[in-house]
Amino acid sequence: MKRDTSVEDIEMELLLEGIFQLFGVDYRDYKRAPLKRKLHQLMHAMGATTISALQNKVMHDSETRDALLRALCARPESKISDHEYWKSLRVVLGSYLSSFPSPRIWIAECADTYEADMLSMLLEEERLGAHAQIFVTSSNEALVREARKGGRGERISGKHAEPRACVGDIGSSNRHLLAADNRMAFRPTAQDHITWSQFNLATDGTFNEFQLIICRSALSDCGVFLKRRALNLFHESLSTFGILNVDDVSEIETAPFSTQFKKLPLTEGWYKRIS
Repeated sequence: MKRDTSVEDIEMELLLEGIFQLFGVDYRDYKRAPLKRKLHQLMHAMGATTISALQNKVMHDSETRDALLRALCARPESKISDHEYWKSLRVVLGSYLSSFPSPRIWIAECADTYEADMLSMLLEEERLGAHAQIFVTSSNEALVREARKGGRGERISGKHAEPRACVGDIGSSNRHLLAADNRMAFRPTAQDHITWSQFNLATDGTFNEFQLIICRSALSDCGVFLKRRALNLFHESLSTFGILNVDDVSEIETAPFSTQFKKLPLTEGWYKRIS
């Protein structure tokens, strides 16, 4: 009996397998529809008429490979607005994380340096900057390479609102921001307490114990198995009384360890591990 599988579907499966075998980045358990949309956008930008043509470029050209991995790790828009999210995060830092003497924070599958720089700025405002460590991971090797270079602040434009608008009154913004090319940017010192690493939620295991884990929007495109694996990884990596932020709440509320978490009275997706 003929299978209901198109040539393009087969091409996509071969590409995903090739990415895993060559680069160690595993997208094989991601939902296919969002992946196909991202591939089509990249194909249009590069003038590739088929996924096979794109695959040929990816396998033999490092710039095309980096562009593909950047496109695939792009996150969907969060259900929670930036304004609501940053306000909730500041409450978490001031009301919950301040009880830990040296809190460790993990931003999993980070999409850009803006998220890490904003967190660093808020830690300074809550007087936690000197004691906290921020670990930021992404499956995108090119993003990690760029972030590790340092030497500049992330420019704030486009989809990112000015930080003062996101979190309300921040002390002296001159401590955190500077003018760059007619736009605002974070000062390079925002990266002082940040460690960037390549990490794949589909294949890698726990690497530390954390008091705050943030994974914003990254699980939305994952398949059920990968989503459960990631949540179990976060559970194993989170200390008792630590805080977890994920915006796909249906899976965590039905997970075997769900009774160990208490939902916080903030925007959706904030949980405290109580045992």
